[in-house]
Amino acid sequence: MIRWISISALIIGVCAILLFWFESRNLRERIIIIESQINEAKSEINVNTEKLTRLSGSVDKISKHTGKLIAEKQSQEAEKETLIKSPSEFIHVLGENTTEKGIFTIQTRINKVQLGNKSRFNVHNIQISVTYVENDGIETGVTSTIKVNDLLVAGQTKWFEVDAQWIGGRPSAKLTVTRVEVVEK
Repeated sequence: MIRWISISALIIGVCAILLFWFESRNLRERIIIIESQINEAKSEINVNTEKLTRLSGSVDKISKHTGKLIAEKQSQEAEKETLIKSPSEFIHVLGENTTEKGIFTIQTRINKVQLGNKSRFNVHNIQISVTYVENDGIETGVTSTIKVNDLLVAGQTKWFEVDAQWIGGRPSAKLTVTRVEVVEK
C-alpha cells in the first residue's frame, strides 16, 4: 500500500509540475501579450504627444495672430474716433491758392486748397475753418468756412476747387480742418 501511496504522490507531483508548467507558459504568453499592448500604448502616447506639441504651437501662433488682429482693430477704431473728433490731426491743409479782384479796393478769396490725408480712412464732406490774419499777425476777426464735398482717399494729397467768401484786402489765412465724414467701406 505504501507503494500505491508513493506512486499516487508521484503522479500527483508530476501533474502538479505539468500544471505549473502549463500555467507558467500560459502566464508567459499573457505577459508577452500585455507587454506588446503596453508598447503599442507607449507608441500611441508618443504619437499623440507629438500631435499635441504641434497643436500647442499652432494654438500659440493663432493666439498671437488673434491678439495682433484685435490690437489692430482697436488701433483703427481709436484712429477713426480721433479722426472724427479732431480731424486736423490727420487731415492737413498743405496749401491754398487765392484770387483777387478790384482796382482801388482789393478783395481776396481762396479758390483752391491742397489737403493731405495721413489717416488710413477715406474721408469726404470736409469742413475747413478759415481765420484771416493781417500781415502783422493779428487776426482780422473775420472767419469763414470752406466745404469740400469730394473724396480724399487715405494717404492722398490733392488740390480741391473751393468757393470761399470774398474779403477786403490781402490778408493771409490760417486754415484748419474742423470736420470730416469717414467713408465706410
